[in-house]
Amino acid sequence: MTTSGLPPKDLETIAAFIDQRLPPEERAEFLERLDREEDLYEVFVEIVRFRDEEMAEGIEGSPEDGDGAEIIAHRAGRNWSRWTLPAAAMLFVAVAVGWISWSIGGTEPAQVEKLVADGRLDARLGDGWLTPVWSEVRGGSRLSSDADTAFRIGVRDVDLQVALLLGREDDAVGLTHELERLLAGIEFSELVQKEYAALRGSIETRGATSPELIDQAAAIREVGQAYLPQLGEAYELGRWTETGRLAAKGSNVEVLTSSDFRKTLVGLRASAGWEHEVEAKLTELSRHLANLPDELDLDALESAFDSILVTG
Repeated sequence: MTTSGLPPKDLETIAAFIDQRLPPEERAEFLERLDREEDLYEVFVEIVRFRDEEMAEGIEGSPEDGDGAEIIAHRAGRNWSRWTLPAAAMLFVAVAVGWISWSIGGTEPAQVEKLVADGRLDARLGDGWLTPVWSEVRGGSRLSSDADTAFRIGVRDVDLQVALLLGREDDAVGLTHELERLLAGIEFSELVQKEYAALRGSIETRGATSPELIDQAAAIREVGQAYLPQLGEAYELGRWTETGRLAAKGSNVEVLTSSDFRKTLVGLRASAGWEHEVEAKLTELSRHLANLPDELDLDALESAFDSILVTG
């Protein structure tokens, strides 16, 4: 996956270039890079290849709307029609900007690794930790069906990483089934579904404690983030909420007070359009997390995170 090899700053620069937001001197510098660095083109070419030309129907615009797209298409040796260019640019910007939002201030896998580092979470999870706390109809008018599904995918992504880190084979197998089912509700997710099915086969063959399986799950997560812009903020809310809930359950103050965890909360609260109840819960959590580490009420935090899982 080419996105995993590009720094977030490069993805942001490409999006700004396509959108004609770069200052003249930065544009000139970036044009020189476009001439000599093939990796900058591979992301764009993969996305265009992944989407059928039928996706361009009904999209307004012209090649001049995104001169970066025109240059990139020419550089990649493609003979794009007039109506395909703006569609390709739109798809690329959507994925690039979405990936940046996950990479900067997002719930990084390293935070989840810290959840299990001291062994306390494993002892406190119990056998029923994966029982869904959300209702079948959750989120009200705030969440579309895609966003509602994306939220649950984010939650289960964290759970799968925890299950693999703790060597909980049955839980990990069940989670791959659930993620595959959830992804069936997301358009163009067939590739990611197949990867989870393959991961399940690997778990059943090797057991859940193989380090290679943790890497395999991380690679699938990167594929999903890069190719499924529908996941967006609802997905990140799910990852952040479940990370916080498990941190509170495992008394992991280090995760709850980390700058990355709090930075993600700031970003989520700044997002427009959350349902009022979700905004209220994020505000409540912000007040809780503002306390000093030795003053955190972990039971109240776990309850607050649980309430987002129900109403998020």
